[in-house]
Amino acid sequence: MQPGSAPVGGFRQGSQSGRQRTRAPRTPFVDATGAGGTWRDSDPAARRRPPQLVPSVTDVAELAADLLERAKADETRRAAQSVLSLPDLRSTVIALAAEAELPENEPRNGASLHVLVGRVTLRTAGQDLAVAVGELVAIPAQQHSIRADEDSALLLTVPLT
Repeated sequence: MQPGSAPVGGFRQGSQSGRQRTRAPRTPFVDATGAGGTWRDSDPAARRRPPQLVPSVTDVAELAADLLERAKADETRRAAQSVLSLPDLRSTVIALAAEAELPENEPRNGASLHVLVGRVTLRTAGQDLAVAVGELVAIPAQQHSIRADEDSALLLTVPLT
């Protein structure tokens, strides 16, 4: 073992007792620009506040087209990528090949669905709602599923709190 390296138990050689506790690992984060860092910092106040996000632009039309090609080639007939992740909100572009379905789930606080390409059916308790390109719909906090009537891409935004 290299001097100063930590063995599996989290201790390393070097103290009088022969064992010295290593520091806890730092919690990584990635901001909207893809830049990384750690929550732990030499400034104690920095440990309590999240990192500053830098405004960035995502071409969702281009991303939707790319994800749709990946969905058509994938056996699940789906592909997705988060485009915005904040402490209390997440937006994800989801591509569904024709007749693919997102299985039933139940968001705690509801969600919003914006169709970017194609047409989907939102199925909720006792209701099927057709949603076409350019349309935005609020999804209530109840069990629902989403089915692609044709090749489709959508922006799903979910509150995390």
